[in-house]
Amino acid sequence: MQQQVSNLTKNFQSFEDFAIKYNPKTQVKFGCDERKSIMADYSTLATLDLALGKHSSSNWLTVAISDLNIFCGSKSMTDEQIEDLADFIASEYKDMKFSMMQLFFYRFKRGDFGKFYGKVDPMVITCALKDFVEECAKKRDEYLTEEYEARKKEADNARQALFQKWHIFFAEFMKEVKEEDKDDLSGVCIEKVFELDNCIRIETTKDQYDLLEGVYFNTFSRLFQKIIPGISIQYKVKKPSPEAVKQQQDSNRNIQQINEQNISLSSAKAVIDNIYDLPKDGITQMRNVFFKRYGCTPEEYLKNNHQTNH
Repeated sequence: MQQQVSNLTKNFQSFEDFAIKYNPKTQVKFGCDERKSIMADYSTLATLDLALGKHSSSNWLTVAISDLNIFCGSKSMTDEQIEDLADFIASEYKDMKFSMMQLFFYRFKRGDFGKFYGKVDPMVITCALKDFVEECAKKRDEYLTEEYEARKKEADNARQALFQKWHIFFAEFMKEVKEEDKDDLSGVCIEKVFELDNCIRIETTKDQYDLLEGVYFNTFSRLFQKIIPGISIQYKVKKPSPEAVKQQQDSNRNIQQINEQNISLSSAKAVIDNIYDLPKDGITQMRNVFFKRYGCTPEEYLKNNHQTNH
């Protein structure tokens, strides 16, 4: 509301200036653009009073109702009734935009609320205004739904265009990826689009992330900015599944066991072949150490592990 007050005081030095610009003859303009009259950010009746002085909305409505009375050829409403009706509407409908009031008077003159044959009284107008407000509420919901559908369609089209650009970009990027890395990077994809922030989030594994932010950073960034300019990237690094974690742990244990076994085999051969050319006492000491560690002689260890003794 404060912005509307500021706009009114900036554009109109007095109530008279406003009343001249938006006199009853301008009702046609508002009536010919129903959508704008209902949806646009026009000032409310309460805002007129705040910006242009107390009773500004009542005075403006008095002129409009008097004009309506003359238009309908009615002789039943007195000046006092017109002023009382203007005060009532200004109070009861203070949150209504003046543009909608202009639309109401236009539609009343158009005959949307029936024929009155020269007899229009305050009750006729207030009943018509009540129906008008209900119709406008329905129209507003329709317009909001249309705007939502239009924005949704626009967003869907933009999203589809973005995915198409991504596929073009990634195909170009993969042409510059080393053959041994192509399988690792082939599954990179868009996980989510943030339209308002002009940002996409791509989902990767830890290995894919390391490749894209490491050896392929310059290539990836250069092609991305060329084909999809103005869009930023977030990464979502997938956590490995419990099964994958267990598989990796098992693999690490197997590798560790193999390494330990290879070391043990090498130690057994070293003692048997005396590769360090130790004296008899030194070899005996090494054999004792080996037996304490593995519970058998080097020869037995090689035999148990299907190795050939030299």
